[in-house]
Amino acid sequence: MAGLVESNTGTGAGSTREQQLLDVLGRFDDAYFNQDAEGLKALLADDVFFQNYKYKHFPVVRAVNEKTNSAYCLWDDEDVIMKPEQFDEALPASGNITSVSGIWRLIVEQQQKVKHIWFLRQLTREEKKHRLKHRPSQLYCDFHAKSLVGPTLDLSEKQIKKMHAAAEAFNEAWRSGDCGPVHAVLSPSAHSVSPIFGEKKASREEWEEMVHDVFKVWEVKSNEVDIAVTPSSNKAFIFWHVRGVQKDTKQDNDMYGLNLLVFDVKEGLISEVVGFRQPLRSEHDHIFKAGSYLEMKERDAALKQAEAPGGLKDQDTQTEGEAAV
Repeated sequence: MAGLVESNTGTGAGSTREQQLLDVLGRFDDAYFNQDAEGLKALLADDVFFQNYKYKHFPVVRAVNEKTNSAYCLWDDEDVIMKPEQFDEALPASGNITSVSGIWRLIVEQQQKVKHIWFLRQLTREEKKHRLKHRPSQLYCDFHAKSLVGPTLDLSEKQIKKMHAAAEAFNEAWRSGDCGPVHAVLSPSAHSVSPIFGEKKASREEWEEMVHDVFKVWEVKSNEVDIAVTPSSNKAFIFWHVRGVQKDTKQDNDMYGLNLLVFDVKEGLISEVVGFRQPLRSEHDHIFKAGSYLEMKERDAALKQAEAPGGLKDQDTQTEGEAAV
């Protein structure tokens, strides 16, 4: 496979299970890179939904947590364009090439099958055009995973444990709203980015202010976390699954996210945070049209037919995206 930028295999000291997880992740990335639906099916415990796009897939950072049978990858998809056979009049493809970045967490069975995939990525051009009620500029982010390619290192067990503890402190801030434990392990100049929503913070102070503001309207009921540290680089993955209540809207939320922490190894501090997350229910209701992509294809096609000569043009027909928020 072309384009593997930072393997982080941790070969040498890793266990047999660790290497098995990395092997499955490597084969999964290979099949995804080659757009090999049969290859993906061979790895999945269940069937697979294959995308409607052509692309070039570039894994950037990998890590595993053998205790939870989890394998992580931060990646870029470049030269992304909708396949010609998916072009249609109801929801036409843009015809433009773009790029997206994302993280996935694979949970692998002992039989080397992928049992679960937790997966978050940026939106494609077609998704932004047809899934959003409007097109807020902050959803357009110039983040590229390859910008995080780091040095190849030989971390000591002590350094790995320190990075793991820092990741736990980071998660604790989002669990409790208390930035005290993470303050000491965040660099004062640490910057963060949310590639899906476009949010950026340029310092530890700005990031802590954001956390405090979030917890004015957010209450956590439960928080599950999984952490994987790269043994041959300066990064750690965090998967979190949270249930909570948005106080101002009284809405219950069940959501998850995938983060990558980048460390200044010499200082032992977190220097960069990349955060992919699902939207809150209030955000989803405000930003996204209701229904799946196929449902919207049918709805938009019906609207087009209704507006055609001899159609139902004069009836009160309105799409979800045109309705008042």
